[in-house]
Amino acid sequence: MKTNSERIEQKTNSIKSFHEKQQETYKNLAMTFDQDQQRDNRNHFNKIAAINNHLDIQPGDNVLEIGIGTGIHAGYLLDFNKNIDFHCCPK
Repeated sequence: MKTNSERIEQKTNSIKSFHEKQQETYKNLAMTFDQDQQRDNRNHFNKIAAINNHLDIQPGDNVLEIGIGTGIHAGYLLDFNKNIDFHCCPK
């Protein structure tokens, strides 16, 4: 039969073990989330590049970019189409 202090030590060790496993699980989940987010960002950028290539924007073309998101597409348009003028928020 175990003494009271042995039972307490066993319970304490069980709790520590559970806590360590829990921390490892959370760490793995966070790392997986980060990897998924990076992949999603690459896919999003590839979609924007494909849209831009399809648009084939030429000097003199007008582009209306209705932004309801992050502004990534507007930034891409400006970065990769050096010959466009950007007008924002007319008065």
